[in-house]
Amino acid sequence: NLYGNIFAAIGSVNETDTGSEESFAFGPTAVVKASQVFYRTAHTIAFVNHRPILAGHVLVSSIRAAKRLQELNEEEIRDLFCTVQKVQKAVESEFGANASTIAIQDGVDAGQSIEHIHAHVIPRKPTDFGGNIDQIYSELQKHDKSEHISKTKLRTDEEMLLESTKLKTYF
Repeated sequence: NLYGNIFAAIGSVNETDTGSEESFAFGPTAVVKASQVFYRTAHTIAFVNHRPILAGHVLVSSIRAAKRLQELNEEEIRDLFCTVQKVQKAVESEFGANASTIAIQDGVDAGQSIEHIHAHVIPRKPTDFGGNIDQIYSELQKHDKSEHISKTKLRTDEEMLLESTKLKTYF
């Protein structure tokens, strides 16, 4: 089971109350805990990754459960990409990066592992993967796929809370 015991989402998280015990439904089976969320708008939520490829790898998702980008309306698309831009600035600053990989795997055939539209925002440094910076694409291809899950460690709730708390200070 990719995400262990999953419980139904309860309520939602908002910008002014991200410390609550509410959670966010991410795809048909996964739940993002409130402690993972560091930013929220009317249509979009940003949260730390339970299994980051590199330090600072976070996710930005529509709040509405849309599987594909084409299912979002114009307002939701605008909000998603404006949030990606704000989050990119924050994670680059927090993790000392001067570039980012921003990726959307839009559909199963594009490598999407969670059926909920989301963007990966990954701050980048020239030393990533021993200088082989394009390795990010093969890492994204493997990310959260069942055959590779056992090779990467899940972060603890405490680790994710610490990161989300730091990132909240940018908003």
